[in-house]
Amino acid sequence: MNRCIKEAFGKYVTIWNVDDLRTPNSIELQFNELEKDPEVGIVYGNFIVVRSFGAKEGVLTVFSHYPQSELTRSMITGPFIMFRKSLCEKAGYFDEQLKSGADFDLSVRLGFNAKGAMPKENLGYYLNEGLGASTRPNSKQVLDRTTIELRYGIYDKVDYDAVPLSTTEHDISHIISFGQSKHVSTFVPNYADVLVHRRKAWFAKGMRRYVMNKAFFVKEIKRNLKPYLKPLALKLKIR
Repeated sequence: MNRCIKEAFGKYVTIWNVDDLRTPNSIELQFNELEKDPEVGIVYGNFIVVRSFGAKEGVLTVFSHYPQSELTRSMITGPFIMFRKSLCEKAGYFDEQLKSGADFDLSVRLGFNAKGAMPKENLGYYLNEGLGASTRPNSKQVLDRTTIELRYGIYDKVDYDAVPLSTTEHDISHIISFGQSKHVSTFVPNYADVLVHRRKAWFAKGMRRYVMNKAFFVKEIKRNLKPYLKPLALKLKIR
């Protein structure tokens, strides 16, 4: 995909995975958004999640209620993103370390460098059969997602059980494209300040919420297991 972007001679780049369907005018809708506003660098939109290829009935995924800031925290660009090719000079290309979350990672960096826009119409049909790179069992999705969340300070969403493997398998602070490694700060304006701000926000609110949730989870497990613990202890004692 990096080679495709680099070789492309057009000024806009869009993604169209072979197992997803676009609406007939989706590319035109996104093109028009970029053409009418020079400040817009990314165009994304709502789509329908379907369970079989060719289906057009499913669950509508809506992103219009998210603020622009969420572009740097969540994968709200979806499977049908379009962006200005020139943004790659600022935001970089896909990180070749990531097998399942490279689109999320690049979308976050694009969000740090450009304004987003959405057409009102549905852009397509995203196939989720549970067999994709990010949806199949034992996929690298959790590992890649954790790397991205740590990389950009999205601490309130981190699955901390995945942190050890993520930090050993990936270079969190560097993006690798075309075999070259560059620090994330190359592609994210005021990167150090972003991490400091998000770290403070996490310590102020997120950590307390995380600890409380964990404590509640443990308490619920103990409560649900309590009826079984005494008979089990007695059974083990008899044996």
